[in-house]
Amino acid sequence: MVSWHDAQQRRDNAKRGVINAYGREHVGIGAGGWVYWSGYPGYFVFVAWRHDRLVGSTASWQLVREGTLALARVHQRRMVASLR
Repeated sequence: MVSWHDAQQRRDNAKRGVINAYGREHVGIGAGGWVYWSGYPGYFVFVAWRHDRLVGSTASWQLVREGTLALARVHQRRMVASLR
């Protein structure tokens, strides 16, 4: 599922071209995932990651990348707690 999200986001970002600011980078949440953003400094942010057999995602608009990553980390902690 994370691979599917990655392919979709990369395709959408490629359509935007070089005029719009967009980015993608690896995120150290769970067993691995990606953070994507478009606009500057991060008007739309999407985070997708996996933990064991679970997949988590968080999206935001106008929250910037750091704030969205903080929410994703909270989501990850709750996922881990639910598996105990």
